[in-house]
Amino acid sequence: MKEVRAEYARADWRPIVAYTDNLLRIGDALLGAYDASDQYDALMTNARSSPSHGGASAGMEDDYALYSMYEAPSPRWPWYWSALVLLALGGVSLWILTTRVKTMDRLR
Repeated sequence: MKEVRAEYARADWRPIVAYTDNLLRIGDALLGAYDASDQYDALMTNARSSPSHGGASAGMEDDYALYSMYEAPSPRWPWYWSALVLLALGGVSLWILTTRVKTMDRLR
């Protein structure tokens, strides 16, 4: 199921232009959330593959199952793409707000 969702997320273009997704992506990049997620995944992969787990491995497996259940399977676009999209959306909004609309009686 997770693989199917990840494949669908790669073909979905809507998060590229979504305002809130772009804000979240920039925030995650500034806070280093992607690097922390990669480090956690590497730690859990090493813990599962090591032959001597010890007594804490069951708890770690449960934590990893919960973590991977809530992880969004969205592609990671660079943060500067998000910044450019937000800048373009701001420019279009500014252009729309400053464009003067002619009244209907002046069109004749």
